[in-house]
Amino acid sequence: MRTSCYLKIIRISLFTYVLLSLNLFSQIKTVFPSLHAQTVPKISIGLVKGRFDQIEQLLDYYKIPYELIPFSDLEKKYALKKFHAVFFPCGTGRSLESNISVSASGYHIQQVQLKDLQKKINMSALSENIREFIENGGSGYFSDFSIDLVQRTYNCFEFYHDFPNLGISGKYSIKLSELLHSAINKKNIDVYMPHEGWVLIKRVNNGNTLAEGIANTPKGELNAIIISLLTRGKGEIIYSSYHSASKGDEIMRALIYRISKKSYLSYHMDEIKKWNQNPTSEIIDAILPGESVRTHRLTLTKGNNTIYFFAESGFFQVDLFTNAKQLVISKDTGKNIFSIDVHAIDPGEYFLSIYGNGNYLYVPYAIVVASGRRIIPYITPGRVLLGILALFIISVIITTYQLSHPKEIAGRIRR
Repeated sequence: MRTSCYLKIIRISLFTYVLLSLNLFSQIKTVFPSLHAQTVPKISIGLVKGRFDQIEQLLDYYKIPYELIPFSDLEKKYALKKFHAVFFPCGTGRSLESNISVSASGYHIQQVQLKDLQKKINMSALSENIREFIENGGSGYFSDFSIDLVQRTYNCFEFYHDFPNLGISGKYSIKLSELLHSAINKKNIDVYMPHEGWVLIKRVNNGNTLAEGIANTPKGELNAIIISLLTRGKGEIIYSSYHSASKGDEIMRALIYRISKKSYLSYHMDEIKKWNQNPTSEIIDAILPGESVRTHRLTLTKGNNTIYFFAESGFFQVDLFTNAKQLVISKDTGKNIFSIDVHAIDPGEYFLSIYGNGNYLYVPYAIVVASGRRIIPYITPGRVLLGILALFIISVIITTYQLSHPKEIAGRIRR
């Protein structure tokens, strides 16, 4: 009789523990699918051609493949479905000259006339497609005159005197946010705005400023938000009044890699969630021909930090320096995916140098720095409470049984 009672308690306790464990495992499997199959993300990139921002020249230079999207296709329901990232550069849409027909003989113009009216684009459908694309996890780049596409979709910008095109051409010094500062290792940088009437933003609602400066306008000097980042749903938008096709432009480089390869960051975020750490720096870049090293600024907190590195291929060495140029770590990993734990005595600014070997040129890499110890994976307050709950339920079952069978228990004790 005593043995059967013990067996009942053990069976009930084990059954309860198994149910709770299965529930916990299913949560882990759902939240962290990459733990079961870690593969290089397949990324599809789209480009809507712009008349004033030839960003395709930089995409070609960086060897980032893309597919052209006709502007007229953007109103179609599934136009953006297959893409992870889409570029909407300055001057998208039909040009005015495309509606004009010119007849000439030799050097003499004989006739100029308007073509038949082209089919009008359903802008409401286009905006809804952009909204769905972004909020389902897509990344979008919009520059200068393509602001109408963002504003129509999210109405997120405010302008001085309710007029966007106040910017005057010229050279300006702009201040960079933490995200761009880390990527290009500069806090301030000079940019050239090549034309009059560039879009000058006063305020971004529910967004972050990545770059700003004082700009000349017909109304005098005004503070201008030059580059902004908006998170909507699972995706993000980078809007930039500034654009350039120069191969040496560090800002364009940072923006292009951020938009086109942002999904690489999710590879790190799975690991960061696994260890319940807090991310402090994010960088996406590549080593290009003529470069022997790339150096990025990182923010480390006092104590334990982890540097996560992911690249499609190649082998990489990393050197970490303090702000005083003292070497902290030098590691030739011989890998393209790795993590390094760093104990920072002093919090603040550090510099990470990246060296490549093998097939590393043009290979995008993503770096995320996260703070916190890596001791036991998946230990979060919620999961600790779940364990405590399991023990509590087992204790209640045993106590209830003892109270409902006092004679049996008392008899066992007397024996």
